[in-house]
Amino acid sequence: MKKPAKKTKTKTKARWINCNLPFADYSFPSTPDFPDMSEEERAHFGETKKEWEAKQMAYVDRDRIREEFEDPIREKLKKKPNYSVELLFAEIRKLAKKASRAKAKLINRYCDEWDRYYEYEEWLAKQPKYIEWQAAYDKALDAHNEQKPKTFSSMGLVRPGVLIEVENGGETSQYLIGDINTNRGVCDDCTAFGDDAIVKRYKVIWKARKTA
Repeated sequence: MKKPAKKTKTKTKARWINCNLPFADYSFPSTPDFPDMSEEERAHFGETKKEWEAKQMAYVDRDRIREEFEDPIREKLKKKPNYSVELLFAEIRKLAKKASRAKAKLINRYCDEWDRYYEYEEWLAKQPKYIEWQAAYDKALDAHNEQKPKTFSSMGLVRPGVLIEVENGGETSQYLIGDINTNRGVCDDCTAFGDDAIVKRYKVIWKARKTA
């Protein structure tokens, strides 16, 4: 069996490349508001989604059940070709039979709430009002994306090993995008940069290289 490939750093002959592009486009599309489905929900489920959600189990209990039961089982089942959400929760319910009465009650309630959630999503997807809203939302989003300006982020260069020189708030600074966790360094939605941040130039210091 082959060992998993390792990533190493390969230095490049770095040279500055002029860019003069906004770091990212932070604008949001103007989309239609989600429709009020309360009348339809009450007619079908006997209560609205908001009323049902108000009666759900406490977050601390939900997180405990997820971490103790759902997460480990999901990791095992994901390797099977017949993996499904139905199979996942069926296996979780089996554990309720071996648990204490109090823990079994929480497990079954956890599964019941997820069953209700999936039932709601399946029902919602068939509602004319929702279908109309989704079509209008997608159309507005597509129109927004077509009009979005070219940015440094859209060039696919926000990755480890890239050094950027950014003009932000009247000051020019350099940032090296890291490989520990790009989402906590310089990333597509980095809060360190304002809306008017411009990447003046960049250069690739190193690239990740896979080795056997």
